[in-house]
Amino acid sequence: IPAERVRLQPLPGTAKQKDLLDPKQREGRPIRLELVDGVLVEKAVMGSSDSRLAAVLVGYLFHYLLKNNVGAVNAGGDAYIKLERDLIRVPDVWFVRWDALPQRQFPKVPCPELIADLVVEVLSKSNTKKEIERKRQDFFDHGTKLFWVVDPRKQTVTVHRSVHESEILHLDDEVSGEGVLPGFSLSIREWFQVAQDGTKPPAKKK
Repeated sequence: IPAERVRLQPLPGTAKQKDLLDPKQREGRPIRLELVDGVLVEKAVMGSSDSRLAAVLVGYLFHYLLKNNVGAVNAGGDAYIKLERDLIRVPDVWFVRWDALPQRQFPKVPCPELIADLVVEVLSKSNTKKEIERKRQDFFDHGTKLFWVVDPRKQTVTVHRSVHESEILHLDDEVSGEGVLPGFSLSIREWFQVAQDGTKPPAKKK
C-alpha cells in the first residue's frame, strides 16, 4: 500500500474499530477507510467511471436477487465486513447468503462479522498488485468462495475461485455466479457498455 494512504494517527498497529468509525477521520476528505492489522488504510480513490462499473453490477445483482431471494448484495463506502478484531474490510461490492446470517436478517451493526460468498474489487490506478493479493487472501481465509477483480482499463474480469485458481475473462466472455449465485450470468461487454453509455450491445446472432 502506498505510504500516503497509511494513516499515522492512531499509531499503526494500535487502531481499533472505533477509530475506523470516527467521523473525524474523514473530515474534509471523501475517502473510504479499512482497518488492516490495526492500521487505518485509505482505500484507493475510485473515479466516477470506475465507481459506475460497481454500481451497474449491483443493479444486475439486485435484479437477479428479486427473482432468486438467496441473499443480499451490498456496496458503498461504509459497507464494512469484520473478518477479525483488527481486520475490517470494505469491498466495492459483496454478496452474502441469507442462510449464513442470524435469523436470515441483515445485521444492524456498522461492522458485521459475516462470510461474504462473493467479493468484487474494481481496480483503481493507485491499487498495487500486492495490496489486492493480500485482500484476496484475507477473504479466502475467511470463507469467501468467489473473488472478482475488475480492471476497467484492460476491460477484464479476473475470477478467483481460490488463492491459487483464477481465470481472466474478456469482453466477449460472460461472468457467472457459479455455485454462489446459481443461474446468474452477465456479458462483460454488456456490463462495460451499460456503465459507459446506458445501452446494451446488439444480441449475438445464433
